[in-house]
Amino acid sequence: MYAAEKEVNCRLKNTQGFDLVERLSLCPQGREHWVVFQKLCKDILTYLFVPPLSEPIVESRTGTGHQRRDLIFPIPYDAAGFWALIRSRYYAEALIVDCKNYSNPIGQDEITHISRYLGKEGLGLFAIVISRLPPAKSAIKEILRLWRNEGKLIVCLCDDDFKKMIELKEKGQEPEKVIDEIRFDMLVLSE
Repeated sequence: MYAAEKEVNCRLKNTQGFDLVERLSLCPQGREHWVVFQKLCKDILTYLFVPPLSEPIVESRTGTGHQRRDLIFPIPYDAAGFWALIRSRYYAEALIVDCKNYSNPIGQDEITHISRYLGKEGLGLFAIVISRLPPAKSAIKEILRLWRNEGKLIVCLCDDDFKKMIELKEKGQEPEKVIDEIRFDMLVLSE
């Protein structure tokens, strides 16, 4: 265990946040453990954001039945702060989340895949992909292309981001700050 991780664990000890960080550390990487990882992502995001977001819809199929969205967290119409920004700027009726328990960084294909779920006439133009490691350069390039050409914004979160968000929540601060910083960095890179 790294020194920074030990420090976070000491500050969170005996809390729900500590339990979630422990589960994340113990969750094996690899596609064969996707069910465990998806459940963990649901539990972490629910802890972080419900409320103000509504309880998630799990394994939701699109109308044609050809695609499956891992998690959908409805954004209430009266959401404030960060979630009001996401709702208005990206026409987001919900936060769409795709969970990738890969042992390698996600690439362009995973970003392209989730972008198919996004649209103004559907749940909106904003989504999050959660993976174990930061995204590959090809994923970042695809995120920037989708933003410039289609107005879709996809934010990638990894284990380290989850740990920061849990620590913020435990301190009584807003964990969505981590998402907003990544979102803003993508906007700056796209210019």
